[in-house]
Amino acid sequence: MKQRLAALDGALGGLRKRLDDEGINYRMLAKQLYHDREEVTVFLTKTKG
Repeated sequence: MKQRLAALDGALGGLRKRLDDEGINYRMLAKQLYHDREEVTVFLTKTKG
């Protein structure tokens, strides 16, 4: 479990860094929809401002 969390944190961190470096305002939500699966759904949208 800790390895999956670290992998997810690294992937989302990479996205956040890239968006922040480009000066893009965004909203990101990540959720595990099914408790018996390893997949995580990420919703990313550009915000005004």
